[in-house]
Amino acid sequence: MKTSRLTEYLYQYQWALLLIASPFLLFPSPHRSLFLLVFPLLFGIAWVVKREIFPLTPLNIPLLLIGGMLAVSVWATYDIDASLTKITGLLLGFLVFYTVVLYSRQVRGWLASLGVFFLFGSGVALLGILGTKWFSGKISLFDHLLKYLPTRLSGISGAPEGFQPNQVGGTLLWVLPLGLALCVFGLRYFLKKKSQRKEKLVAWMVLLMTAFMGFVFILTQSRGSYLGLGLSLVALSFFLVPRKWVWYLVPLIGVMALAGIWIVFSQGSRSDRASSSSDGVQDTTFSLESLQSREEIWSRALLAIEDYPITGMGMNNFRTVVRVLYPLYYIGDDFDIAHAHNEFLQAALDLGIPGLIAFLSLYIITFWMAIKTWLHLRSRDADLKLYILIGLAGGLLAHLIYSMTDAVALGAKPGFIFWMLLGLITGLYLQEYPAGEVVEPIG
Repeated sequence: MKTSRLTEYLYQYQWALLLIASPFLLFPSPHRSLFLLVFPLLFGIAWVVKREIFPLTPLNIPLLLIGGMLAVSVWATYDIDASLTKITGLLLGFLVFYTVVLYSRQVRGWLASLGVFFLFGSGVALLGILGTKWFSGKISLFDHLLKYLPTRLSGISGAPEGFQPNQVGGTLLWVLPLGLALCVFGLRYFLKKKSQRKEKLVAWMVLLMTAFMGFVFILTQSRGSYLGLGLSLVALSFFLVPRKWVWYLVPLIGVMALAGIWIVFSQGSRSDRASSSSDGVQDTTFSLESLQSREEIWSRALLAIEDYPITGMGMNNFRTVVRVLYPLYYIGDDFDIAHAHNEFLQAALDLGIPGLIAFLSLYIITFWMAIKTWLHLRSRDADLKLYILIGLAGGLLAHLIYSMTDAVALGAKPGFIFWMLLGLITGLYLQEYPAGEVVEPIG
């Protein structure tokens, strides 16, 4: 069956259709629901041109399960208006994933997607500088510096008082390890051979953007994010540096991590106690007050999961239902807890235990793909791809650690970066193992 030139053109440039629809899916409203037609449109175009609704990947089964539980969640929610933003955000994530995979099965498209991913990370850092409601008094070392930052943007949809620093830190975790891995590769590459002017320009751009992201990341003072990045860097050091250096590097990283934790605790302990009484839950992952508050939230989340194990309570409903059905004692009524402060508990609250299992499967299968691809690339001495893969996997690992004490919930506005990350790892895997070999990903 022949396809029209227009259909093939739309298939080739479907990223443009997704780009047009994205703002309306990130900021949905009932009168913008027409833009949900982008889903059947893109899948229909793929079927007409390639006889596939979406690319065959090892993540298809958990994604289909998440999609099914999302439909159940729509049925279960008590307030569709409260859930709508997260529903369309998650649907957008699916489209982002499959679009990235579609282009990333070829090296050229994968590199282009990688560049966009890195630019989005820099964009998050820029928005963070302009729109974050910074912590004050948490680490006094930063208080004077924060006074010189631009006036904060206000009135942003979903964050009227400014972005939450922990959320900014958790989002940057997806991208920052990639920048660090590329910087290490650039250092080794330029020490070994004489590079061209174009390569030097790209290297300097990567270095500057990574430094900027790192600067904003440090300013977030998010201890959960610090821990996630620190532990992931320790793990990545075994892959990124020559083996003869590892046993010198690991103790150095350990000393630096202990020094950083000591600074954070010593500078932040008094401010944690003072701010906890006024704000309820504080954004301090390891202070006793914050841990007590988080334990209370986690206990209420577990009760809610017991009450709604199959369907969940509907996306984005826990933040309001918890105060009606599971009253909080340590957290003031005027404080919006936003989520369960654990990404996996929040997934179960939104999509039920089946959705949680599917979400966990995304991580397990993606790490499996990363390990298998790493082994294959190492046998071919593909240095650049190796470093990029290590950086991508490091971002996923860092955010996983962060997710134990905080969350960028499924469907949250910056969550599309997570789906890009999954798509980039999957795309690289499919380059090394074509689609015919991935029907049984764990067989």
